[in-house]
Amino acid sequence: MRKLALLIPLALAACAVGPDYQRPEIETAVAFDRLDTGAYGTNEPVAEFWKQFQDPLLDRLIVDALAANHDLRIAAARMEAARALARQARRDLYPTATVDASYTDSRTSKSLLVTGGNALDNELYQVNFDTFWEIDLFGRVRRTNQARKADFEASAQDLWGAQVSIAAELARSYFDLRGLQEQLDVAQRNSTNQRDTFELTEARLNAGTGTEFDSSRASAQLHATLARIPALQTAIAATVNSIAVLTGRQPQALRGDLDPPQPMPVLPTQVDVGAPESLLR
Repeated sequence: MRKLALLIPLALAACAVGPDYQRPEIETAVAFDRLDTGAYGTNEPVAEFWKQFQDPLLDRLIVDALAANHDLRIAAARMEAARALARQARRDLYPTATVDASYTDSRTSKSLLVTGGNALDNELYQVNFDTFWEIDLFGRVRRTNQARKADFEASAQDLWGAQVSIAAELARSYFDLRGLQEQLDVAQRNSTNQRDTFELTEARLNAGTGTEFDSSRASAQLHATLARIPALQTAIAATVNSIAVLTGRQPQALRGDLDPPQPMPVLPTQVDVGAPESLLR
């Protein structure tokens, strides 16, 4: 009977309320729709994907953006808090022991002694040892451990998602900037050529060898190109401001790096498909 009484708590400890936690599996396609196998590979994904563009300025801007973003700091703090709670919940599965010690040295003055005599010296040593263990009869500790682990995994994925979004947004803005700068350069060169063409058609019209139609068409093409230049300049200024916001800096601080036109970054010959690991370890 005594053995049976000891086995009952052990049997109850093997029971847990509710189903075991299972990490949800999200169904995803094996490959992108109409995937070009020549452009995409199956190698391990690259965490710092922007380095494939081989642009040192882009690398520096993305690092600045990841370091300056307050949302990332909040997400990282939440992940660390979830990690600590998960560790604490895991420790509850095992016995816990605490030990503390203290030492006190006191001296009583002669003036305080009723009977007189020499001063008294007292030394006190104290050591405390406590141990406890919660028997997980109905799985409360195990379920808490599973819940804390799931919270940590969710917060880690939130952090990863925020990192990828910020890096991708800055890379997109940087590509837009370089593309707009090339369009502006083309428009300015076209306006110079079209101005020469207009002046030539005007000279031919005044000399009697040209037509009013040729002159009007050349004038319309020139003014259409000139009208595009302010819009491109405005778009460039807006893109620089966007990059400044992402990096937490003033636009004036980026002018020296971003104002000089640069060629588009080098595109990788093959893109690895998959979700990269966390950008900030």
